[in-house]
Amino acid sequence: MIAELRNLGVSYQGREPVVRDFSLELAAGDRVGLAGESGCGKTSLLRAAAGLLPESGSVTGVLRTEGRIGYIPQEGLNSLSPFLTTGEQVAELSSAADAARLLREVGLREQRFYEAYPHQLSGGERQRVLVAQALALEPRLILADEPTANLDPANEALVLDVLDAYVRRTVAAMLIASHRERVFDRLECTVRRMTPVANAAPRTTAPLQGPGNPLLSVCELKKMYLRRGWFTQTRPVALALDGVSLEIAAGESVAILGPSGAGKSTLARCIAGRERWDDGTIKWHSSGEVQLVEQEPSDSLNPRLTISEVMREAVAGQRSDMLRKIDLPVEWWNRKVSELSEGQRARVAILRTAARRPAMLILDESLSGLDPKTRSVILAYLTALQREQGLSLLLITHDEDVAREAGSRLVHLSGGRIAA
Repeated sequence: MIAELRNLGVSYQGREPVVRDFSLELAAGDRVGLAGESGCGKTSLLRAAAGLLPESGSVTGVLRTEGRIGYIPQEGLNSLSPFLTTGEQVAELSSAADAARLLREVGLREQRFYEAYPHQLSGGERQRVLVAQALALEPRLILADEPTANLDPANEALVLDVLDAYVRRTVAAMLIASHRERVFDRLECTVRRMTPVANAAPRTTAPLQGPGNPLLSVCELKKMYLRRGWFTQTRPVALALDGVSLEIAAGESVAILGPSGAGKSTLARCIAGRERWDDGTIKWHSSGEVQLVEQEPSDSLNPRLTISEVMREAVAGQRSDMLRKIDLPVEWWNRKVSELSEGQRARVAILRTAARRPAMLILDESLSGLDPKTRSVILAYLTALQREQGLSLLLITHDEDVAREAGSRLVHLSGGRIAA
C-alpha cells in the first residue's frame, strides 16, 4: 500500500472541518481523481497528504504514505524560488541532465526556459516547471492539485501524457484534483467526488449590457523581455508583444485567447500599468481606474489577514453580506486568507478588486481554477456589475468555452501578435 487515508479530517484553527471522514487507499499503479466544486476540500486534502498544511491546519484520522511524494501545487509563482533559474530548481532534485530532459518533456525545450527565472515565465510555463520538479524526485506517489488549470488544450494534453507515461513506467500511484472531467478521462482515473461542508446562498443571474463609448485603444504595442546572466551582458530573449493593436468599449467584455507563452499576461500587465512597454501607445478615452486580478491570487492577498481585513484594506465600509455575491458563507468574514482554497482566494481577489468600482477589470486566468458552477456564479456577478456600472471586462484565458460563457468578443493572440 502506497497511501492510506482513513477517516481523515482537516480543519484550520479549530474551526469546522473543511474535510471530514475521508477514506482512501492507493496501491501501486492506482489513479484516483478528486472532483468537486471550489471549496470542497480538495487542496486541503492534498496538502495534508503531502505534509504541507500551514501551521493553522490540523489533521485527524489515519494518514500513512510510503516512499517519495511528488507534489504539484496549483500556484507556480509562490512555489518556486525567485533566486534560482528553473533549470537550477529542477536540477536540485535530480541532475542537470535530468532537469534538461524533464523540461523538454513538458514542452519547455529551448535553452532560454532552462536559464529563465520564474517571473520571466508565463503562468502555464511555471505550471509545467512544477510538474518537472515533481517528477525529478522519481516519486512513488504523485499528488497533483489542478496541474493543468493554467494550460491551453495542447499543453494540457502534453502534461497529461507525461504523467500517464511516468505512472505506466514506474507503477506509481496518483491522486489528482481537477475541475475538468477530461483530465480524469485521459488519465483513466477512478473518480471520487467531494462536496463542501457548507454551502452558501444560491446564485442569481443578470443580463449582459452591450458595449458603449470607446474606453481603451492599444496601438502597435511592443514589449521585449531581457535576460541578465551573472557573467554575460544583458541581451534580448523574446519579443513578448509584437505590434498589438486593440480597442475596448465601455461595458464591453473582451477575451484574449491563446496558448501558454503567447503574451496574454504581458498584454494585461501593460494595460494595467504593471509593466512598461518598449514601443506603441495605450490611450484611455475616459476617466476611471483599471484593476488587474493576477493569475495567482496569493500575489495580491496577504495570507496573514482575514477576508474582512483584505476587503477593508481595499475599500472602507465593506460588509460580510458581500460574500454572498461570490457564493461564500457570510460566517467566513473573519476567516484568514491562508485557510481558503485557491478557488476561494480567487473569488475573494475578484470581489476585492471589483469593490474599487474600476472602469475596467482584467482577469488574468482568474477563472481557470474554478469549477463550472462557481464560475457561473462569478460571471453572473460580473455581468451584473457591467449592467449597473458600465464595467468593461478583459478576460485573459486559454479556454474558449469560458470566454463564450462570459459573452466576450474573442481576440486570438499567438507569438505576441493578434491573429487575423
